[in-house]
Amino acid sequence: MDLARLVRLVPLKRLGLDRLRELFDSCITPEEVSTWVDKMAAEQVPKAHYRSIMDAIWELQKERPDEAVEYSGLAVALQKGPKKLNISKADLYQTCLAISGLAPEMISARKNSVELSQRPDRVMALIGSVIREYPEEETTGFQL
Repeated sequence: MDLARLVRLVPLKRLGLDRLRELFDSCITPEEVSTWVDKMAAEQVPKAHYRSIMDAIWELQKERPDEAVEYSGLAVALQKGPKKLNISKADLYQTCLAISGLAPEMISARKNSVELSQRPDRVMALIGSVIREYPEEETTGFQL
């Protein structure tokens, strides 16, 4: 049960490999694992700006349709965009991985680049429908 919860929590809480390593380094018993997963479920995460990120990816893809969008270019586009978002490449990578966990058929997040195969509004609609399927206690602290 805890493993299934953890799999669902990874994209919601944007848990990267470094955070998952904590689980394996610090938990031995099933009770410790359960406590760790409960802690992750209750954790508040900052708003991820999914829509702004996907809008920027979409615009960059329109400018260069034959190339994937690199995170460095995406970071600059977001910083110069209307919301002036200052997001590191590492955070963009983790956020895009989280989006791909919620809508894997619509976004491809690789180590250095990302691509959308659908418009941002369609991806957001899918993410919303996926999240509505989650148990309410697992979506605590999640903001679209």
